[in-house]
Order: sequence, then structure tokens, then C-alpha cells
Amino acid sequence: MRKFNAVLSMAIFALFLLHVVMGIFILSGFSEGGTFMGVLSLIMLAAVSVHAVIGAKLTIDTLIAMKKSGTGYLGENKLFWIRRISGFALMLFIVSHVFVFMGHSGADGFRLNLFDTPQLIMSILLVLTLLIHIVTNIRPVMIAMGAKSGKEIITDIILIMSVLMFAAGIAFVVYYAGWRV
Repeated sequence: MRKFNAVLSMAIFALFLLHVVMGIFILSGFSEGGTFMGVLSLIMLAAVSVHAVIGAKLTIDTLIAMKKSGTGYLGENKLFWIRRISGFALMLFIVSHVFVFMGHSGADGFRLNLFDTPQLIMSILLVLTLLIHIVTNIRPVMIAMGAKSGKEIITDIILIMSVLMFAAGIAFVVYYAGWRV
């Protein structure tokens, strides 16, 4: 199950990168959303849902093992819990992100329903939470995929993610402020 989850994580990451780049162009006014963005979003949502179910199952298994052993080693497993907490927080922000688009789809794809200050804040929190979740999970995913050493690759991924998340944050603010091209 962990290997499948690692492969699924890589697929989600690829879909996510495409989603972010398209979203930046759409929010900035350089492109229209279209049907492709809606289909991409639905596929990614389905993959993320499966990933969340697997993550929940693995977390429950860990809690059961902790209870059986009588020790939690919470202090020693902080990174594990950061991964789990950021994942569960991410689910809340993804649901909020999806609700912004619900009920506003048509022939030209999904449209933003409402984008006021709470949505801007939720969107920026989504970006930050996602960055934490991805950065803390890069190494375990690479290990699960069989990579022995990848410090340079990990650093490159973090750099790419930082640039994209910064650009996404700017796109959210540009859209919120009405500064679209």
C-alpha cells in the first residue's frame, strides 16, 4: 500500500504542477479556464481523495500500534506528525478551494463563485499548508520509489515548489484585487 501511495503521490504532484501553472495564468487573466482545467481538477480531486484515504488508514494503523506498545514516542516522531497534520489540514483547505467553484461550471469550464477576503486567506493557507506537506514528504516518497540519494533533487523540488507557491500567492492577490490582465 505504501508503494502504491508513493506512485499515487508522484501522479498527484505532476497533476498539481499542471494545475498550479494553469491556475496562475487563469487568475492573472492571461488564459481562460476551459473544460481541460475542470477535467484536470476532477481527476486530481479523485486521486487526492484516494491518497487521503490511504493516509488516514496508515495513521490509524500507527495509532493502534502506539496504543499496543504503550509508547508513542511523540517527541521522536514530530516529522511524522507534521506530515499527518499537514495532510489533514490540507483536506480542509482543498474542500474550501473546491467550494469556491461549485455550481459555476459550464461549457467553458469552472468559474469562481466568490473570492473575497476569507477566500483569499483560505487560498494562501492552502498554498502554505501544501508547501509544508510536500516538503516534509519528499524524502519518504523518494525512498519509497527506490531513490538512494537525492539531496540535489530534493533541493530542486523545494526550489520549484517555492517559486510556484509564491507565484500562486501572487496570482490569488492579483485576482482578489482585480488587477487581472
